Amino acid sequence: MKFLSSIGTAALIVGLLSSPTLAGFVDFISDLPMSTSGSGAGNNIVWSDSMGGPVTVTSTAWEEDTINATDTFVASEILDIDNFGLGACNSEEQGACDNNGIPHAVDNGGSIFDYVLLDFSTPVTLDQLQIRGFGGVDADLKAWGFTSDPGLTTQTLANLDSLPMFEGLGGGLTGNLVNSTRTFNSFPNFTTPLHAILIAAHPNAGDSNTDRFKIRSVTFTQAVPIPDAALLFGTGLLGFIVLARRKNLLKKS
Repeated sequence: MKFLSSIGTAALIVGLLSSPTLAGFVDFISDLPMSTSGSGAGNNIVWSDSMGGPVTVTSTAWEEDTINATDTFVASEILDIDNFGLGACNSEEQGACDNNGIPHAVDNGGSIFDYVLLDFSTPVTLDQLQIRGFGGVDADLKAWGFTSDPGLTTQTLANLDSLPMFEGLGGGLTGNLVNSTRTFNSFPNFTTPLHAILIAAHPNAGDSNTDRFKIRSVTFTQAVPIPDAALLFGTGLLGFIVLARRKNLLKKS
């Protein structure tokens, strides 16, 4: 009986030492931003977890540096207009973005493609991503995962191919595209917690359709770190139980 009690106590301690998780969710349509910074190219919008968790999500928009032809990224404008979701306005579209037209979507319809970066304050596991078709004939998506600071101003387009990647293809949205939603729930290449995800209308989906959408929501899981003091106490207690059990067996023998 004492042996079973020791095993049960040890199992309880191991369970307590396992990192708990917190589910998080941000709805870019119905949630209000936590804060905004700047306007025009280089601005950002910060969102809090609508489930009350500690994670914040900073959203920014990017485009290829076509002016200097350096194969790197420069900041563009992130927009959240009329509760349609997150979109981007690049330098080719400036002057027509702050209205109800399609330029403020994430798209690959011009010579400059849009990218949106979601930067998490704490590394998370991506559980779900929703996009909303917007004024196009297709909504193919490509996303890259970063396990550390993306550093997009020095990140080259070629280097993106070495990163964990997700492709959402073959989901042509027809009819009333503004009200059509695509939901992605499986990200097999994102095997470790992510610091950020970079989302784009797929630059080479293998068809001639223009991809255009807004980012509707993101669902994620955060691992909650165990305080050092609790970890030290739990580990010591577990060691004490094992040692006491070993001494007891030696006495009986």
